[in-house]
Parts: sequence; structure tokens; C-alpha cells
Amino acid sequence: MKNYIRSERVRLGMTARELADKVGVSESTITAWENEKRDPNLSYLVCLAKTFSCSVDYLLGLSDERKAS
Repeated sequence: MKNYIRSERVRLGMTARELADKVGVSESTITAWENEKRDPNLSYLVCLAKTFSCSVDYLLGLSDERKAS
């Protein structure tokens, strides 16, 4: 999942700090997600998907399509 979170953050030109503020977690939490040290829970996955305008399935690597069907 780290590549999807990091790549979407970078695609939007956001820093880890900016994403953390938007999602409501610490910057170290974002870093842990991106480095696969921890996984976001479902509510954070939904928030990330909304922030990135993509599907949760995409963030989980279950779909190659960014947008939900």
C-alpha cells in the first residue's frame, strides 16, 4: 500500500505534513503507512480515498483503476 499512498500524495504535490493535517493524523503516521510499518484503518482509508479522489480498492492494490466503478 505504501507506493499508492506515497504516489498519490506526490501526484497532488502534497507533503507528508499536509496530508497528515488533511487526514487528521501525525506526519509520523503518514510516514509509517508509506513505509509499510503500519496500515491505516478503514476510516482513514476512506479519508485517503476521498482526498486522492480514488477508490479504496485502488489504495489497497485490489484494482488498477484509480476511480471507483
